[in-house]
Amino acid sequence: MGSLSRSKGFTFIELVIVIILLGLLAATALPRYLDATGDAEIASLEGVAGGFGTAAVIARAQWFSDGNKRGEAITPADKVSIDLDGKIIYMNENGWPANTDPSADASEDSQTAVECQQIWNALLQGAPASTIDRNDKANARYFIEALDSNPDKCRYEFILNNNPSAVQTHYFDFDLRDGTVEVFKPDQT
Repeated sequence: MGSLSRSKGFTFIELVIVIILLGLLAATALPRYLDATGDAEIASLEGVAGGFGTAAVIARAQWFSDGNKRGEAITPADKVSIDLDGKIIYMNENGWPANTDPSADASEDSQTAVECQQIWNALLQGAPASTIDRNDKANARYFIEALDSNPDKCRYEFILNNNPSAVQTHYFDFDLRDGTVEVFKPDQT
């Protein structure tokens, strides 16, 4: 019984090596996690834009199947509407959704932010919360505007920074002339 038992455990050096290894692993994993967050934001934007574009094409198909054709009247008294799942949507002269207001003009070149939001809510079932007030971005997922530089387009910005002056980085535009939906996102390098 003369042998002394040694306690087993980690030495200080072994603990330092383990901490260094954990730090290296964390440094390697963190950029991948940040990329996953950015990828998820882009995937969300692309999913909503794809659903919106598909719904706009379905609305146009309904417009055609109702016997309409390009160039039909678009004044408030004469504009053409479709019934899409119980929602009345007024179409512009090219057969694309313009608004849901019976007293508004449906011409492609006079779009307002309110009309862009009407299209958003009419086309998307359970549309993400939206706002047309730049100062109210904290209460919405999308900021909607009619482009001043091109009154034929609606812009739908995925809100990542709710500061009213924040630069738009994730958004899509809907062109009322030809129905295109173009997604804009930060460069992925």
